[in-house]
Amino acid sequence: MIGKRIVSAVVITSILCLLTLTPICAANEGANDLLQGKMEGEQAASGSAIWFVGGFCCGLVGVGAAYVFPPDPPAEALLGKSPEYIMGYKEGYQNKARRKNLMYAGVGYATACCIGIIWYAVAISAAANAADDEVYYYY
Repeated sequence: MIGKRIVSAVVITSILCLLTLTPICAANEGANDLLQGKMEGEQAASGSAIWFVGGFCCGLVGVGAAYVFPPDPPAEALLGKSPEYIMGYKEGYQNKARRKNLMYAGVGYATACCIGIIWYAVAISAAANAADDEVYYYY
């Protein structure tokens, strides 16, 4: 009689332990999907070189736009994936692609600034040379 009670207690305790551990394991699986999606999203992220043109033509407005507008990941990479994976993929992709877009826009802005400085220096030099070439003789 005591042996049956011990066996019953062990079986009931084992069932309770399994029932409480199942949601914990499922939560870990969701967290793994989130991290895996984030890592794969960062690896797949590619900036758009069109932001170079935005930074070059629009200056700081183009650089700001590269930060404000979040890039969208390709939809085919998310087909058939879990919601946690999709959320992680989008987050990782957007963070990495946004940084690349900012870099492109910043390089475009810096290029425009350098061209502007060179153009200004050439214009000043040409004006100074033109002024030196004109010699006035007063009689």
